Order: sequence, then C-alpha cells, then structure tokens
Amino acid sequence: MVKVYVDKVMPLVAANEEEALFVTQDGRAFEHGPIGKRIVSWWHKATGKNISTTELRKLTASTLHDADPVEKRKIQDHMCHKEATAEKY
Repeated sequence: MVKVYVDKVMPLVAANEEEALFVTQDGRAFEHGPIGKRIVSWWHKATGKNISTTELRKLTASTLHDADPVEKRKIQDHMCHKEATAEKY
C-alpha cells in the first residue's frame, strides 16, 4: 500500500520539491506536532482500514528493504537506526 501511495498518489498531491512522505492538502509536509494522529486519520480515510503509526512505520521499512542503498540509508536515518539494526529487523 505504501508503494502504491508513493508511486501513484504522492506525485499527484505533493509539491515538487517536497520530500515528506505524508503531506497536507496543499502538498507540503505536516508541521511538527501530533503527526501520528493525522497519519492514522489520513490512512483510515484513504483506505477505510485502521492502522497504527507503528504498523505503518514497520510496513514502510519492510517495503523499502530491497531499495537502493541511498534510499535505505534515508529510512535508517529517519528511524534512528544503525545499518546493522536496520538489516537485522
């Protein structure tokens, strides 16, 4: 689901220079704050399914497991993982 979002939906809604995974209606990254609740709400509206932020984080990490090394490093950094930790889990 995340891959479909990134490949099909995100290009339609995100501003060209925006690097955030989830964006507001104007295509910009969410401001700092209760982002977890916003993402869970967005996901439910988009899919009709409930998913926790932890499940979404794990799904994202798993989806990108076979990504190129540069993309993998971005995810590892975002999740504050060392390379060994990211490879292990």
